[in-house]
Amino acid sequence: FLLRVRGSSMNKAKVGDDKIEDGDLVLVRQQATAKDGDIVVALIDGEATIKRFTKGDGYYVLKPDSADSKYRPVIVDRDFHVQGAVVRVLKRGSIIIN
Repeated sequence: FLLRVRGSSMNKAKVGDDKIEDGDLVLVRQQATAKDGDIVVALIDGEATIKRFTKGDGYYVLKPDSADSKYRPVIVDRDFHVQGAVVRVLKRGSIIIN
């Protein structure tokens, strides 16, 4: 599925050669699990967020990768769901040709 990026919490993260920036579309491979280091779409309290997924001992951390230090990691245990992994960034104004 495609998801429009809002905000700058992942503006230093790259998928392939492209950074994830405000206004971009990200192509997400739908899956309920993630590996350490994956950039995921997670659902927390009914709201979708894009973050880097890491596992701790009995908890998970959703880490921003931003030039803005106001963004902080989100520590979660069971109250979130991985919706999928980001596999491609589609920049604003780009044309998709298959």
